[in-house]
Amino acid sequence: MKKLIIFLSFSLLITSSFAQAESVPYVPISGSDAKYMTSEDILLALIEPKIEKIVQDQYKRKFSKVKPLKVMEAGMVYHPLADQSNGEGGIWFQIDVLILVGDVKKQPKIDRAVLKIDAPYIVGEDSQFASDKIKGITVELVEYKKGWIP
Repeated sequence: MKKLIIFLSFSLLITSSFAQAESVPYVPISGSDAKYMTSEDILLALIEPKIEKIVQDQYKRKFSKVKPLKVMEAGMVYHPLADQSNGEGGIWFQIDVLILVGDVKKQPKIDRAVLKIDAPYIVGEDSQFASDKIKGITVELVEYKKGWIP
């Protein structure tokens, strides 16, 4: 009887797992659809619209091409003196990224920007993990260098 209860519990668990997986269809990526992407590529794709806005604000105009190229440095920053009274913590992610700016045919520039990426769940309090929605992420400019040369 005990084995039957364990078997039924296990089969219900497996069935519920497959039922949840069916809500989003699996689409195999193969052949010409396949493109290898690193975690860096995914991060840059997610913040690319913000990077375009930052470049536009720095130059006070639009460019035909703004493309984040490479993350030079990335890490978590803990700043004990950061103002925490307004709900912001003293912990954030900071990335240093190279950006291609301008038309490839007309001598583009490579700029360098340091960005602060802040999210309410970096520290990880239980109440913040009550939902699986990703929200409240901010990307702010820390430093910008036009025409960066290594």
